[in-house]
Amino acid sequence: MITREQKIEMFKMRMNGVSFEEIGNKYGVSKQRVQQLLQTTIHKPRELSRKCVYPNLRKWCLEHDASFRQLALLAGITPTTIYAKLSGEVSFTQKQIDKILGVTGMTYEEAFTREGNADAT
Repeated sequence: MITREQKIEMFKMRMNGVSFEEIGNKYGVSKQRVQQLLQTTIHKPRELSRKCVYPNLRKWCLEHDASFRQLALLAGITPTTIYAKLSGEVSFTQKQIDKILGVTGMTYEEAFTREGNADAT
């Protein structure tokens, strides 16, 4: 059984260009099983079309072929929570901001400048 932590590590490996076969070899599963495990959070255009007031986070997801759900999992945030926060309905906590910055490698100003103005949230 693949744990949540292992699945997150698989996402990270895949985002870094590691093949399904190499990931499978590391975890003792087939490349097809890796594809199945990652399929649940692979980029879905409708996810990225949701309202996100942070254009640089949206751009980072597109450039890394990652969904907002994947970003949430990598940052240890629930997908439901990240959607509300990316839409601007709810503010991020400092801990969540730090985790997102750690995942993306962006500065606060880069990641959290809102669409339509230069103010960060």
